[in-house]
Amino acid sequence: RLKYDYLVILDTEGLRAPELSINSSYRRDNELATVAVGLGDVTIINMSGEGHSEVQDILQIIIFALIRMKETYSKPRCVFVHQNVPDTHAHTNLISSRSNLIKTLDKMTECAAIQEKKDSFYKKFANVIEF
Repeated sequence: RLKYDYLVILDTEGLRAPELSINSSYRRDNELATVAVGLGDVTIINMSGEGHSEVQDILQIIIFALIRMKETYSKPRCVFVHQNVPDTHAHTNLISSRSNLIKTLDKMTECAAIQEKKDSFYKKFANVIEF
């Protein structure tokens, strides 16, 4: 049994929608992600396969939102869900993939922190949330 009376899921499938122009999409995506992360107790990032290249664009948007939430003294939580990973070498491949993901998240955190003028506080993804 869950400890909650209600469960609300906000699906932000429209982030980085190709039909929107780059300029309007960037601002809209950041605002939508900030609302979704701000309302939630946890942010779940669904990753298909072993790699993370398909969600790389979205990760930076989520990092912006997590930094904003951290600034409001909330404690953002983020869970990465890997799906469609072949069972044969899943554990070994996920360890390697996790290492690459952490490097990518650290770079994106640096970029997001610079744009938010918070680069003296956030150097790595672990500065934003426990990871």
